Amino acid sequence: MGMSASQARLLSLTARQSNLEFEGQQINQQRTNLSNQSANYYNSLLTMTVPTPPSTDDYTTVKYEFVIGGNDATIKQVLPQDNLGNYLVEYTTTLASIGVQENQAYKITASANNSSTKHGKLDRVPAGSTDAYDENLQYYVQTFREDDTHGTLTALTNESERYDKTRLTGNVTYYNKYGNQVEATEALDGSGDLKDEYTALVTKQSDEIGYSLVNIQLADRASYNAALDRGEIVNKFQENTTDNTYGNDDVVTYAASNDATFSTVGAEYKEAFLNSGLDINEFYQYKSSTGIRFAKKEDIERSANNSTISVMTYAVASMQNEHTNTLTGVQIEFDTTGRISSITDAEGNTYTMTTSTITDDDAYEDAYNQYIYDQYVYDQKQNEINAHIEILQAQDKNLELRLSQLNTEHNAIQTEMEAVQKVLSKNIETSFKTFNA
Repeated sequence: MGMSASQARLLSLTARQSNLEFEGQQINQQRTNLSNQSANYYNSLLTMTVPTPPSTDDYTTVKYEFVIGGNDATIKQVLPQDNLGNYLVEYTTTLASIGVQENQAYKITASANNSSTKHGKLDRVPAGSTDAYDENLQYYVQTFREDDTHGTLTALTNESERYDKTRLTGNVTYYNKYGNQVEATEALDGSGDLKDEYTALVTKQSDEIGYSLVNIQLADRASYNAALDRGEIVNKFQENTTDNTYGNDDVVTYAASNDATFSTVGAEYKEAFLNSGLDINEFYQYKSSTGIRFAKKEDIERSANNSTISVMTYAVASMQNEHTNTLTGVQIEFDTTGRISSITDAEGNTYTMTTSTITDDDAYEDAYNQYIYDQYVYDQKQNEINAHIEILQAQDKNLELRLSQLNTEHNAIQTEMEAVQKVLSKNIETSFKTFNA
């Protein structure tokens, strides 16, 4: 009976020992997984780029200036030209010129309510006329205006997507580039096609924009003379008197809330518009209390069929234009710091350099702000990784403690098993001795 109990106890201890060993293996596997995760986080730390603050040197350039032809010049770039030590030097000069600029502080209000219609007679001023300009009369030239409300015709040019010369039949009117009516023989070439810079008004189709012709007043004597010099058809207008002496021709005048009258821009402003890169044909001029001002045609004409709008004005102003020039065959002398001290052109003229350093403070400030942000992101990411590693370390510590408990229990069971095995051995020895006696 005692031997059976000892054997049962030994089997129970063996099973418990096996369970402890299996649980220990599972814990070791979990600790291995935790170790791999921890290694991955450490590798992430190693691959992170540590932000470095920007240096002002990265945003500082050397500026070389000299005087050429009485104008201040700045070197833009220096390039080797050949193997003989000659260089190509590109430099810029800033020259003042007259141009046209937006007059930000002054706007006008244009609206249909300010348009006016006068009745009278339009008489053409003969080409090459020597008629003196009469300040008591109004002078007009024609131009095109979109008119979806009243327009029954559409304007065609030979570059228009709608152009089809078969439409140039019937009641067609032709106009030159100034918007003045001409004969078909002048507007068409030998094959019946519309010549360049001529326009034909033809029957409007349902999907086309309608156009109408409007008479635009010439502003003053200068614009009157310029229009005649350009060969434009100029009409003088005499308003009806009470006895209707002058007929019943209608003339629409665009006006603003300050009673300004818009007209074609005088030729005397052509250079100013050219210097500003603006198309003089896209603007009207008008008189204001402070002088001649300009407004875009599209803004003024858009107001004819719309509610009151504010229109940006433009004015003649002094402009600083940058011009780029090049010197070839240049010999360069450098000082002890490696900077250019002087240059000599191919004709032997020597120019002494004035050197200064320029720091782009705005760019540096932007770079520094980016550094602060990158540093914040770096610290945030680092803190997140460290927090994950601490959690893994805590989990590993708990597993280590559990493994230590299993080891202690395993040792106790091992000791007990050895004791039970001794009892069994003793019982077996006693039993065999008894039967052998």
